[in-house]
Amino acid sequence: MASVQIRAVTGRDFEEEVFGIRGKKHTGHWSLATFEEALLYTISHQPWNPSSPQTVIACRLYDLVDVKIRSANNNPLSLCVSIGQTLDYLYGIDAFFLHNSRFVPIDVTLWDGDIKKKHNPDIPDIVIIKKEDIENEKLFEEKAFKIAERLKTDPPITFLMGVRCRYGQIKLKSR
Repeated sequence: MASVQIRAVTGRDFEEEVFGIRGKKHTGHWSLATFEEALLYTISHQPWNPSSPQTVIACRLYDLVDVKIRSANNNPLSLCVSIGQTLDYLYGIDAFFLHNSRFVPIDVTLWDGDIKKKHNPDIPDIVIIKKEDIENEKLFEEKAFKIAERLKTDPPITFLMGVRCRYGQIKLKSR
């Protein structure tokens, strides 16, 4: 991929440039959703097909991760967006990859000061993707490799067993 030049000057602009979705300024009260409730809600309310991201940057990230985790079982990789949802506002997660009940959260940010991860032992470490990570192909590939490695090695999340995200619906496998 040729070098990408980010034009965004605000965090919301950056989220939109990366994922094609613009979060709204939070002015109301969010329900005190648990992490599990917020994650399952986000999985079932996707603005795009999680196996086919809509922006050049998100598509490139998806492709790099997909190539690195491809396995014989061909379980689908999902890139879900949570911008503007409870998962974003309460837990600082803009998007996440989901594969084989493994979950890797992402926060895209222009500045280190924007990192808003809430300390919660139930949430795996958030992968931070900054402007310079996207503009530098080597750094971008390193972020994708880190995500892919975590999708292979992080322990599965029990409540995600059997959950697959497709076209904005939760599909539960029979057990």
